[in-house]
Amino acid sequence: MKVTNERILERVKRVEGLTIAGGRVKIKPELAEALVEDYRGRRRPHHLRKEDWKKSYLEEETVLSLGYLGNTHILDLETDKLRPLTTRDVIDSTKLVDSLYDWGVRGGTPGAPQDVPPHLRRVLQCKIGYEGSRSASYAPFENYIEAKYIRQMAKMLVKDSMWMCA
Repeated sequence: MKVTNERILERVKRVEGLTIAGGRVKIKPELAEALVEDYRGRRRPHHLRKEDWKKSYLEEETVLSLGYLGNTHILDLETDKLRPLTTRDVIDSTKLVDSLYDWGVRGGTPGAPQDVPPHLRRVLQCKIGYEGSRSASYAPFENYIEAKYIRQMAKMLVKDSMWMCA
């Protein structure tokens, strides 16, 4: 990830497993694996032994997180600058993740499109996920109205093995 803040770069230099090259912070594979293992350990159902859960989880799926579901910007590879996510960006990214479904990769929408009015962003994010990803879940709603619409969509769009909004 590209980092330009000098204070953050100084902190990164002190973290084992992170390196800086060409203005970008890189995570060494060993650190990434350790973080994934820690995350999986915290997601393990309490009634399963760690060994049994780890074996079944690793054989079933890999969760691909494109970042926090509330992302609002994307790095434009043509200009090397951050720009607001568009509806097209969210649709394309969601389809890309879903295209890896048969290989056990799971994920949903990468963020909320910024080219629509603010009160529609999370609702559209959720709609795109439901329509374009077999493993999409809810969008992180910000108020009661959004939650109400997202919950209604979840109830109407019943999909196999999809998590529903509470």
